[in-house]
Amino acid sequence: MWRSCACVCEGKAFDPTLPSTPAAALDALAARVARLHQGHRDPEAFYEQRSEIAGELRRLARALDYTK
Repeated sequence: MWRSCACVCEGKAFDPTLPSTPAAALDALAARVARLHQGHRDPEAFYEQRSEIAGELRRLARALDYTK
């Protein structure tokens, strides 16, 4: 999640490990998508990670809409 919206929208404390801009957040999510694969040892992990990434994209979209 993008650092600014995590502090403003969700009331969380500042976290320096979060991306500092929406572009950085999107870049981090793109990297996670690029690494995403369906393994034979834990096939459910693919769907869990895909759902997490989709949720983060939705939160980022809401946060960007909130900052307008």
